Amino acid sequence: MNAGAQAGAWSPALTPGVIAGPPIWNGASMTAEIAIARQPRTWNAGLLELLVIEAIDGDRSLQDIRDQVSSRTGRPVETRVVGEVVGKLVAAGLVVNPYAPPSAKEPTGQDTRASDGREATEDGLLSRIAGAVWRLGPHLQLRLITGAIALGAGATAAWFVFSAGDFMTAVAGIRGGRLADGVIALVLTLAWQLAVIFGHELAHGLAFAAVSDRKPVLSVAKIGRRALPNTKLDGFWLLKSTRQRLAVVLVGPLTSIMSCAVPLAVLANSTHGSLAADWAAMAISLEVAMAFLNLVPMRYSDGTRLWEAWAAVRNLPGLGVARVLGRVRPPEALPVRSRLAISAYLPASIIGSLLLTACLVVWLIVLVRGGAA
Repeated sequence: MNAGAQAGAWSPALTPGVIAGPPIWNGASMTAEIAIARQPRTWNAGLLELLVIEAIDGDRSLQDIRDQVSSRTGRPVETRVVGEVVGKLVAAGLVVNPYAPPSAKEPTGQDTRASDGREATEDGLLSRIAGAVWRLGPHLQLRLITGAIALGAGATAAWFVFSAGDFMTAVAGIRGGRLADGVIALVLTLAWQLAVIFGHELAHGLAFAAVSDRKPVLSVAKIGRRALPNTKLDGFWLLKSTRQRLAVVLVGPLTSIMSCAVPLAVLANSTHGSLAADWAAMAISLEVAMAFLNLVPMRYSDGTRLWEAWAAVRNLPGLGVARVLGRVRPPEALPVRSRLAISAYLPASIIGSLLLTACLVVWLIVLVRGGAA
């Protein structure tokens, strides 16, 4: 389609349900995710495409869109360039094709709103509960989910602090027990940690589903050299609210922390040196280490995703290293928090790794001395 030929008469209109995410810095340019509500596919748009999409309202002509984009960029943009961008959007299905039959241009009547468009469900107890939760609205849903998990995680963390003495005693007693009990406790600990990981990923999915019409997918993904449960959140960068993005990422680690209440309860009700005490000590140790590791800004960690969600920057691990080596200099036009995140990422990662290593050394010293005693 030659969109430029329609400049005098045509007023482009977005396809119903088009969603544009916020501009994100990827280290080379500003990009944004674009999608249509309830459709799985997403498009990666540049800043010019995003500005054109935001200027299209069904009433503006191509010249009006050109003027709007030019005023926002501070530089003149040719009508021909705008026409080419609109033509690409038509080809992608994001803008209504002016040559399509009239019936194809009309909305289908399907609710395509990204905020609360949910499919109708069959009548039943679970369906009624789900419907009641959906009717609360996405913001209240997310607050309920994150608030409950944060409260549980805070209470668990306080419990751990008050039980630190019993915990260290239990760690010291691991080597003093029978070998068979130690092996059984280790197997149970690994099985429990797998369940905690699934709960962690499920929390990510629930929080994302509360504020998006897109479905999270729980799968097993290869992260580095390891195959681990992972929640695929296609459309995460469509969330314009920084608070929503932070909440979706943070509920996972908070759920992991909250799950530590189970081995803490077992520890409080078991005798020193028993299989239950050994399991509780191992489970608490592994969960605390995993939670800490997950919050440290490292590649593939939720800590990195938190920094990226807050700063609206992608590929932070690579950008952080490149910044320290002087290969990348964040543009002055970026927000202060984006430039700060790029500059501080690698030092924060190193400090967090050193703290985790120090805690591991203390744990090993307690374990070895306990066995020697």
